[in-house]
Amino acid sequence: YSPIRETDGTVAGILVTVIETTAKKLAEDSLKESEQKFRDIADNIPNLAWLADEKGKITWYNRQWHEYTGSSAETMENINWQDILDPVIFPDLLVRWQESLDTGTPFEMVFPMKGKDGIYRQFLTRMVPIKGEDGLIYRWLGTNTDVTQQIKAELDAKESEKRFRTMAEGTDLLVATADGDGNAQYFNQAWLDFTGRSMNSLVNYGWSDLLHEEDRDSFLQKYVAAFDKQQSWTAEFRVRNKDGEYRWLFTKAPARFRSDGSFAGYIS
Repeated sequence: YSPIRETDGTVAGILVTVIETTAKKLAEDSLKESEQKFRDIADNIPNLAWLADEKGKITWYNRQWHEYTGSSAETMENINWQDILDPVIFPDLLVRWQESLDTGTPFEMVFPMKGKDGIYRQFLTRMVPIKGEDGLIYRWLGTNTDVTQQIKAELDAKESEKRFRTMAEGTDLLVATADGDGNAQYFNQAWLDFTGRSMNSLVNYGWSDLLHEEDRDSFLQKYVAAFDKQQSWTAEFRVRNKDGEYRWLFTKAPARFRSDGSFAGYIS
């Protein structure tokens, strides 16, 4: 509505213009519906999730985020991030965060975050840009995935492997491992000393050529049969050492299985 004025400024009438906004209204309603669907989904995933504007200011957190941090939508507006994040890594995190915002490239980093119980847990944090039809970034989607147990399992596995190799290298027994596909993985120093071959040579090319010709076929048949059935096996055969002498070896190879029951190979 706008007034129609005479030359002297008096109002002579009212101009009424009507513009159809159906398409705009439908687009707004569709956007709101889409937004609500996203938030409903984000509130029901196990990850912590959040949205940030094009400048990186976080505008929304999902339910899991509030449950983990013990915060609310209101308290997060005045949050001191250094109270949640490890202060040691905070400066590096900010540099990498800003670099992603400046370049428009995804952000990915693992760092500890403190929960409402005061305990830090390791999270894999990812932030990806969301672009409009014009190609410009108008929002960022972020997720935090708890990887504490995964990291612990990896560290435990490395420690277990370290203990195994320390033990294997400290014995005169010939010790070797093979994976569930039959590929050689490791030979201890006793194997290297006995055969005169390097680790690379034994792992990649094997040692079956060192078997006595009278023992080779029976040994390979026994090994293949045991492998196919994923069973432990024992064998006695002659192997040529680095001095060219054949020595009798007695081998025990218990089958290994992972915690989920899948076949992991042999330690012989």
